[in-house]
Amino acid sequence: MLLVEDMAVCEAAEQTTFQPHDISQESENQVFSDNSQSSLKTSSSESSFKEGSYHRLGHQASDTDSAHGLFGEAVTLICHRLLSQWKTDLNSALAAMEILAGLAKLVISPPNLLMCKCTVKWICEFIVQQCNRPAPAHSKDLHSTIVAAFRCLSLWLVEHSRLLYDKECLHVVLEVVELGISGSKSQKSEIQSVLLKDTKIAPSVQNRASDPPKYKQDKQRQPASKRVQEAAEGLLTCIIQHVGAFPPPCGPESLFSLLDEKSLLKYAKGNSCLPKHGSPFRYYVLENAIVVGLLEQPLGNIEDLLPTVTALIRGPFGRHAWVMQLRHSPRIKRGSSKSHLSDPGRPMPVENVGTHHSVKPRNFPESVDKVTATKAEKSIPTLESLVTDEKRPELNKLKSFIEKQDQFESQIGQRKQQEVKSMPFPNQVTECKPPKITEEFQAARLFLSHYGFLSLEALKEQSNTSLPPSLVTLDTTNPGLTNDLEMLDTITARDNDTVHVFYVKSGQRFAQDILRNVGSQRGIQGQFLEFLHSLGWPVDVQKHAGWTGHISTSWKISQPEDIQENAPRVGTGGSIYDGQQQVLYWADVSSEVAFIVPSLDNFHRLQNDGDKSPQLSVSTPSEGPGGTKPTTLSLERPLTEPRNKTMESPSSPHDAPAFRTRRFGRPSTVTIGPDTKIFVVWLENFEDHENFPTGDLLPMTSTGLEQYTATSSSSMRQDKDIFLIYIHALQNGLFRIHMEGNTGKISMAIPLVDGMVVSRRTLGSMVRQTAINIGRRKRLESDSYQPPHVRRKIKIQEIVDKYHLKMTESEFYTALFQDVHK
Repeated sequence: MLLVEDMAVCEAAEQTTFQPHDISQESENQVFSDNSQSSLKTSSSESSFKEGSYHRLGHQASDTDSAHGLFGEAVTLICHRLLSQWKTDLNSALAAMEILAGLAKLVISPPNLLMCKCTVKWICEFIVQQCNRPAPAHSKDLHSTIVAAFRCLSLWLVEHSRLLYDKECLHVVLEVVELGISGSKSQKSEIQSVLLKDTKIAPSVQNRASDPPKYKQDKQRQPASKRVQEAAEGLLTCIIQHVGAFPPPCGPESLFSLLDEKSLLKYAKGNSCLPKHGSPFRYYVLENAIVVGLLEQPLGNIEDLLPTVTALIRGPFGRHAWVMQLRHSPRIKRGSSKSHLSDPGRPMPVENVGTHHSVKPRNFPESVDKVTATKAEKSIPTLESLVTDEKRPELNKLKSFIEKQDQFESQIGQRKQQEVKSMPFPNQVTECKPPKITEEFQAARLFLSHYGFLSLEALKEQSNTSLPPSLVTLDTTNPGLTNDLEMLDTITARDNDTVHVFYVKSGQRFAQDILRNVGSQRGIQGQFLEFLHSLGWPVDVQKHAGWTGHISTSWKISQPEDIQENAPRVGTGGSIYDGQQQVLYWADVSSEVAFIVPSLDNFHRLQNDGDKSPQLSVSTPSEGPGGTKPTTLSLERPLTEPRNKTMESPSSPHDAPAFRTRRFGRPSTVTIGPDTKIFVVWLENFEDHENFPTGDLLPMTSTGLEQYTATSSSSMRQDKDIFLIYIHALQNGLFRIHMEGNTGKISMAIPLVDGMVVSRRTLGSMVRQTAINIGRRKRLESDSYQPPHVRRKIKIQEIVDKYHLKMTESEFYTALFQDVHK
């Protein structure tokens, strides 16, 4: 990997200098110009891919003198060894996945898209092989390799999103996702046929390739493990949300929308703040996994009088904001909705109405009169034949009444016609008028109904289970709901790591001397400052929406009125990145890292304030505050604790907003895994690594997450969860690496290994990838680690338990038509 990255960076620098003819776009268009005829074979051999159009590339894979060819050779060798020899060895499999994840981020010119497609297929094949191994072989180590493979696959798809434009590549990836979630495929492929022969599974249990696919509702979900299922769900969400759309518009520092209730209410018509009692949002929980907040007030930039709803959707994988309108005409048409809703008026009368034909309607056609009457028709006598001379005066009198009534009605009709002609047009009394335009809508009801969430079945309690109904209403009058939603927003959708960087001059062995070095550029090697900026990009702690190295300033939405403009420090040797004003930050779709350079100011602050790092809150439902036996690790703290006592640390600003939560009911059992400390130490003298004061510098590395981890003892942390990467600049321009750390069952992460010598071009990226991989391996090894989306799902379930507003069907539908607090 070191050679491939170094060569790729070198070639990129040469292309920037000489500006050669760019054939990357031509190769890319050539590769994807005939997707309908290309085929992704299921065999693991390279010849399987030579029949389609994917082999028409500008460079041959055997050309190891270029980054393009070396990339292909390296990927092919790693994948073949992984599928044949390394699949049963945990450390080798994890190392292979780490190398493949690093190679996925390399920018190769021209892009080797054929090999990228092969790599994705091989990773999928590796997952299929591991999942289909016999039951005795399934263990935590096996599932750890599958989880690592799913994560590696997501990185490849995000970095090479065009691969999913290929139909067969998309089919292979989604089949693997289905296998991870449900434990089986809907239809057996050729790969599975070969694996069944190797594992000696009875073919009667599996589907044949010729059989029709088995639908989801007909399958029995039996994943390899819960961890594998969660990893597959994460990959599916990554495909839907992030492939081809990363980084998002708000930048890579946040996968969430940067809009919350306070931000939206500022733009809503009417009140611009949350009321003291209740909330203008209606909160519902769908399928016990998604919290939907609906705001029925239109935003200030919406002028159309249409049903408008603003939805804040909080799920296991983030927070998203959507504004929806019920429109009766497309936006592409000119004019607003007012022009369609306004009364166009009656058209003016037209004098020329054409020729008026006076036609007397007939009940029967004229041919009926020509038909000869029969005797049966004469069986009913006429009135004249029945009237006798005695009754004839009465008959004549009746006829006169009829004639007078006819004349009277005719006179009335003529008089009415004259009155109508004399009245102005149009007649205000009889004129048809459209109804008044409605400005109040039950937009929340329309949203739930149109999306199929509103039904009688969704409101009923499920039998034989303790799960709540599919549609749950939350109690917005409870003030604790807002605090818990803020707590949910602080649970990020990615893993986060913190790396602390130190500079050690020759002969130094005390913490204060080491921290004093980065206060000024004097005496600091210029390569160290260049190395710092290769780790990530500087971000302002007050404005940053991602991880900042301390929980008190991370994952927040900054309001303009809360930002204090401070003059940046200049002329420092890296101390500006001590977490007070700025940090160095780097993120991809699955991880975010903050690089902090502790300074002497942090040390003085720690001495003045004392050790105010948060204490681990442990209690049981039955024991009081004085209980001594910890059974659960709390993710929350009472609001009665002082703000500076709870979240203060040497690297957090004095005016940082408090991480406020409130305790309701039983304490949370959510933990984020091990508290891993990663130090990067720059040595002027290589021998000084033997005297590095790790224990003295450990208090400077508090992140605020210590209370949420399973490691509560500092002695345990010193022995087990501290990893050091020493860097020493050689006279020939290269850099010597020395690694220290107790790895346990899982060996030290790569790409850096102890004793390696790396170049100046790849030093920053290698150190960053190694730090990320160390954190990933420790999380895989930990029994208490829960992925971010699982922690968010558990928190949502806790919110449902606390704030579920139980109502009957009639009460629920009545509430939909009632107004909320505004």
